[in-house]
Amino acid sequence: MSRVTYHSAIELVESYKITYRIYVLKNPNTNTVFYVGKTMKDLKERLTGHIGSIKTYGANKEKSDIIQSILAEGKKPIIEEIEVISGTCYIDGVYASYREFYWMNYYRDLGVSLSNHIGIKTDATCKEYDRYTNDIKEGKGFYHYY
Repeated sequence: MSRVTYHSAIELVESYKITYRIYVLKNPNTNTVFYVGKTMKDLKERLTGHIGSIKTYGANKEKSDIIQSILAEGKKPIIEEIEVISGTCYIDGVYASYREFYWMNYYRDLGVSLSNHIGIKTDATCKEYDRYTNDIKEGKGFYHYY
């Protein structure tokens, strides 16, 4: 994906739009959320990616262990979309990360034990979104369109 600065001569067409999906993974036995994620892929494809990465070095071990235990029972985790963000510029992608953190905090505040490392274990926030929007407001930056 490349970024270009918007110019009025560029017609904004569907091919310049990106869809971000915020989703949760749930245990099919308890319907309990154990992970919050963000993707630009189809949800089935993203679930396949989660399943395929359970033995990958450096993968989220806690999430992988949960997925392995579900697979051992002959089942698959449930993937469920909770928010969709359509974007045409860089800030929309950053905003999607901002919303992903929002949902992590939402579930954490409900007492849900998430296996996310970034956003929960490291208490990350989306500082980039705030910095980017402040720069735009102060005239120090400009929107980058896809």
